[in-house]
Amino acid sequence: MTLDSPEIVVKPFGKHLRNLPIYAGATILGDGSIAPILDVTGIMNVLEIDNVYFEDEEITTNEETDEVGEVQNLLIVTNGHDENFAVPLSNIIRIEKIDPSKIENVGSLRTGEFLGKSTGLFTIDDSADVGPVDLSSPCSVILFEMLGRTLGLIVKEIIDSVKVAVEFDEQTYKQPGILGATYINDNLTLLVDLFGIVSKKMPQWVNENGIHLSEMEKEGASKVLVIDDSQFFLNQINSFLLEAGYKTLTAMNGQEAMDILKEPDCDVSFVLTDIEMPVMDGWELITAIRNDEKLKHIPIVAVTSVAGEQNVTKGKDLGADAYLLKLDREEILQTIKSFNTLEIV
Repeated sequence: MTLDSPEIVVKPFGKHLRNLPIYAGATILGDGSIAPILDVTGIMNVLEIDNVYFEDEEITTNEETDEVGEVQNLLIVTNGHDENFAVPLSNIIRIEKIDPSKIENVGSLRTGEFLGKSTGLFTIDDSADVGPVDLSSPCSVILFEMLGRTLGLIVKEIIDSVKVAVEFDEQTYKQPGILGATYINDNLTLLVDLFGIVSKKMPQWVNENGIHLSEMEKEGASKVLVIDDSQFFLNQINSFLLEAGYKTLTAMNGQEAMDILKEPDCDVSFVLTDIEMPVMDGWELITAIRNDEKLKHIPIVAVTSVAGEQNVTKGKDLGADAYLLKLDREEILQTIKSFNTLEIV
């Protein structure tokens, strides 16, 4: 499926209508008539819908290596060169068009106006050693929320929206702004790290947000047990927890995790677990912890690549304290820190 859209100018509603969450604004059509623009995210929020999935949706796998990893919903984009990038759809709130002449440069930060607001804009080459985005003609802007702000990633073109089951290689292409790489539809595709791009370009925003532990907080920091059968995601989550100041232990399935938790000198105070795993899955692990008198007090956060309301409900019914997306680094760190702060107090 190739995505495309006509270029339109979006105007925000006046003060009497601007609080209607199901509309993004309005535009003037070619015949002069005014047309309201529906906001899909706003509609989902009003209806309390997290995501919609189709059981018969085709899932692409890495045919060259026959390697099947965890299912990911990705937006494939390009900078205008022979480089493909993937952005997790879970991070995206909307996509807009922009004329490069409308991009303002203030110091080291680019900004653009979206829905009547100034929005910080970034490019993948702000942090990664990749080709610069082609700004010679209109571009697309992927809007996302991070660090209490609405921000935008400038890309040249939206290529496709795919649901893939592949394992990413984190060795060859990993760098600031890039988590790893894989082949999607026979094209080498780099997985974009939006948090990495923003933190590289504007590190002060990360410091202001306070998601990393202070030196004093590190002294009483929780030891986090991370469980995931994907080596890629296990390494990614473990890495950013260590970077934030936590101590960690890792396991690749629920049984390994229970073995660690039952060791006499175990001092784990937080569990971050995947759901779909061999031997003992996340649901079974959560149940086992909650049924153990010595372990049932430990906070548990379930993490997954694709969240759905049914799974969220099931996780909470079994005793999970939260259900988050694996690549949402900010939300994971904020959640763990909230428990860590309670322990220190």
